[in-house]
Amino acid sequence: LSSTPSSSDSSGTQTHTTVPKTDKPSVELYVYTYCPYGLQMEKAMIPVVKLLGDKINFKIRQIGAMHGDYEKVEAQRQLCIEKNYPDKLLNYILAFAEDTSCSNGADSCVATKVNSLYAKLGIDANKINSCMTSQGQSLYDAEVANANSKGATGSPTLIINGVNSQADRSQ
Repeated sequence: LSSTPSSSDSSGTQTHTTVPKTDKPSVELYVYTYCPYGLQMEKAMIPVVKLLGDKINFKIRQIGAMHGDYEKVEAQRQLCIEKNYPDKLLNYILAFAEDTSCSNGADSCVATKVNSLYAKLGIDANKINSCMTSQGQSLYDAEVANANSKGATGSPTLIINGVNSQADRSQ
């Protein structure tokens, strides 16, 4: 992870921004739920976040849906899990990211995968489905607006203490 992330300005010139140091860093990981690169980053980051515990403020943020409507549905599902089971969200996302068997978003495959994860993690499917029906769209819209306001358009985008940071990912 670079402490002086670089980016190109409108003229193509490389610019560097220093990430401010804090006692408890704020880290936001912006992803599309089915993006292979976002999934790689989630698999790399979540174990580290678990090790750091309360020494970091970490949040996975949704960018929107690039790969299809099924990606929007999964984003809403993850937002509803976060709302109703915040202590189970990272375990759900990690398990979701590790199982790429439903990478095309086929409904029957996803339903089986998600129901298995719910059972494994003790998540009430009815509670999540109710949230998705009543609040899923508004939670999703708020996330997309947030991503747009932060300039997070690529998956993954890592923002540390308010600064868009460069981070390499590996498989």
